[in-house]
Amino acid sequence: MQKIGKQRNGKVKLPKGKRVAVNIGCDFDAQSIWIGSFNLTSPAYMSRGEFGAEVGAPRLLKLFDKYGIKTTWFIPGHTVDTFTDICKEVAARGHEIGHHGYVHENPTTMSYEEEDKIMQMGLESRAKIGVKPRGYRSPYWDFSPNTLSILEKYGFKYDSSLMGNDLHPYWPRPVEVNADKANVFLKESTILEIPVSWYLDDFPQVEYITGIQEGQRLPKIFLSVGHPFSIMHVIKKKGLVSC
Repeated sequence: MQKIGKQRNGKVKLPKGKRVAVNIGCDFDAQSIWIGSFNLTSPAYMSRGEFGAEVGAPRLLKLFDKYGIKTTWFIPGHTVDTFTDICKEVAARGHEIGHHGYVHENPTTMSYEEEDKIMQMGLESRAKIGVKPRGYRSPYWDFSPNTLSILEKYGFKYDSSLMGNDLHPYWPRPVEVNADKANVFLKESTILEIPVSWYLDDFPQVEYITGIQEGQRLPKIFLSVGHPFSIMHVIKKKGLVSC
């Protein structure tokens, strides 16, 4: 098997006199993320999704209009079908709309047929508002082994889900993963990757989910009585508990 060389990436060309480039992207999930990613469908979570469509999205559009900013919105097909008017407004204001799955599902566990079907469903939803997306962002910021080939099949130009670079776009390469020898990078895709970063995403910091956020959970070592740095060890040493 042919071993591929180092990553091929591009550079950002700034207009004369400009020193900083900022790419603003909005993942307009609305109710789909609670259904497809978290299986949380109670009235409270549905209302949070409704807020995104009825309050959040219009505020962002107004803000972008005020400063003359054009952005990219990655919108699940479910959001397009449920909140059609505001999605039409996003397009009408001159913002790009990218593919973002159908109901914010996890593609990494899907078969080729399942993932291909989801791709078709998302394309059909966007077609209803006159959009043919050039870009894709995985709802999970992750791929299955088939994602790149499916993107190529449907003629996508770029993806924005992976993290193999920070400041520069690059061409992603499938990886043959090995635990007993070196990994092997395979032939690069024709899909351009515009990388993402969890450090630049607001969802982990601002979306409260009871008992789920990492910041709410203590690492296991802090709960282990035998670990010298654990909370339970300190409590026992001070005689506050006996166990």
